[in-house]
Amino acid sequence: MRRASPAPRFRGPFRISLCAFLTLGVSTGLITGGWSLRAAAQDPGGIRFSFGVNQRFEADTNQRLQTESPGASYSSTTRFSFGLRSETRNQSLRLGADLPLRLFSIPGDSRRFATDTPDLNFTYNRVAAQSDLLITGSSRRDDLRFFRPIDAIVDILDPTDPVDPLDPVDPLPDPDDPTLPDIDPVEPTDPLPPGLDELPDDEELDDVDLIDGRGTRQLIQLGSRLRVGLGGPVTTTFNLNLRELRYSGDANPALNDTRRLTFGTVTTLRLTPVTEGTVDLLAERFERDDAAEFRRDTRRIGFGIRHELTQTLTANARLGYSWIDIREFDTVRQRRGVDAGLGLDLELTRGSLSFDSRVLTTDEGRLTTASLTRSLPMPNGALSFSASARRNVDGTRTSFTVGRDMDLRRGPLSANVGLSRSPAGDWGTIGRVNYGETLPRGSWRVSLLQGFSIDEANEETRRTLATASFTHIINQSSRINLGAAYSATPDRDNARFTATYSRDVTRDWSMNLGYRYDNRSRDDGQADSHAVFLSIGRSFNTAF
Repeated sequence: MRRASPAPRFRGPFRISLCAFLTLGVSTGLITGGWSLRAAAQDPGGIRFSFGVNQRFEADTNQRLQTESPGASYSSTTRFSFGLRSETRNQSLRLGADLPLRLFSIPGDSRRFATDTPDLNFTYNRVAAQSDLLITGSSRRDDLRFFRPIDAIVDILDPTDPVDPLDPVDPLPDPDDPTLPDIDPVEPTDPLPPGLDELPDDEELDDVDLIDGRGTRQLIQLGSRLRVGLGGPVTTTFNLNLRELRYSGDANPALNDTRRLTFGTVTTLRLTPVTEGTVDLLAERFERDDAAEFRRDTRRIGFGIRHELTQTLTANARLGYSWIDIREFDTVRQRRGVDAGLGLDLELTRGSLSFDSRVLTTDEGRLTTASLTRSLPMPNGALSFSASARRNVDGTRTSFTVGRDMDLRRGPLSANVGLSRSPAGDWGTIGRVNYGETLPRGSWRVSLLQGFSIDEANEETRRTLATASFTHIINQSSRINLGAAYSATPDRDNARFTATYSRDVTRDWSMNLGYRYDNRSRDDGQADSHAVFLSIGRSFNTAF
């Protein structure tokens, strides 16, 4: 079970009025921001430091999104940031730190001040003639009083979104800013695999929906990737990743700490000019600190081969075996399974035709998947048609989709939409649409996603996510940002809308003034909140 220590509380006569802590926040921001460092020219081969301070004031009608609002809340957040970047011809290093200090007044909360360990991120990359090494790490701690579930839902289901459409209260990020991690500790995965019928697992998504504005949440991610033999007949990739999620303080008792440690290797062998073989190994442990003390150990080995039968026809096959041990309440269940797959890729005069199939047989039953895809080149992109089926002990899910990728004059369009039939015989829409457009004085982007996630018991959950963002540049120093997001399952809805006016006051100082609306709907009722905020920030860089 989670061992949580309550956050420190200020007791006795210690009380800070709203005016007092707003004044303290402004003073801290101005004094710190008054530091003056002259920016040096960027030197890709040297070391670059960045420093920043941001002061934000906010008033919210329902800070914790409770069904019955207890009254208005006020907060003042001073955020300090530091970054370092060093680059040479064959290696790069990035470090970043971010520390928030908060003064607040929330109904029902006797605390008035909160500070925590800083958020950290780290990236190291080294490249050699036939190998490369990547090491990444990050630690982020969120005070759940100031956290909304939809923030994490969008990150999980739409990790490819380069700009946060929900709360763009700061200027658009500088790609060269070393405080911004540009590589995830875990290899990024497509949030919607082919077939559109399997979103990410429910484990993390369900936990996010249990967040109710109490306690803290810390996410720690460490990752490493080593590739050797690049460009040669034998290439091997080693991956080691750790992902740990911790809840502390007075967080909802239904939220559980989780840890996932994964080690994997993939070796590719060029056997002949037309034949390629692969050997992959995986070892993973997943733990959840719940009443059952859940633990799942997975070991897997697989062999694959890909062979060009002709100049237009390629076949691939796979055979693997897995060992899974699941422990709950000191009882261990074992699963053993054989994984076999077969695929064909045929290049046609116009386009291609692909077939993939997989059969996973375990002690608990058989899972069979198959898909057929026809791709056609178009003058400005590509068109595809796909049919897939997924069968397990509960029945068969069948899906039909049409995909279209278009390179338009102002931005790319990517769409894949269709219908899916559940094992019970019910039809529903599935798909994903992404479109962004660059305007003469701004830009906009919209993303729609609908599919099914699957939990450990093979139960399906239908999920919908929609995000939109719009930026209008008024002049060289000011702009307006609008953002919206909506997520839904059969029994939960989350929505957000933001409107922000941003202005570069001077070369170093920026200001944001905005409004935010949040809504959350559950079986036990609906909650919403209105918030206004003002932030003032400064950043400066120096290089050696």
